[in-house]
Amino acid sequence: MTVNQIAGVLGLSQSTTSQNLAILTRAGILMVGQQGTSRHYRLRGPRVPAILALIEDFCRAHALYGVADDSPVSTTVPVTDSETIRSS
Repeated sequence: MTVNQIAGVLGLSQSTTSQNLAILTRAGILMVGQQGTSRHYRLRGPRVPAILALIEDFCRAHALYGVADDSPVSTTVPVTDSETIRSS
């Protein structure tokens, strides 16, 4: 997905989305491919969603980062046919 596609799904500005995607890319969570003039982001591998789910469960169990037991479950953003980006 492109920055604008991800921003649209999450309801964030292009600038905010781009900054966060850059952080996730530097952290090794995302990979970036160039297609024409667009950069397309995808998860680095199939284990990333499981890792993010474990982190989310940990944060919920310990009430970290404002995530409480009664918080809504995170949303998912499709990245490819088989991968998603999770967002809380």
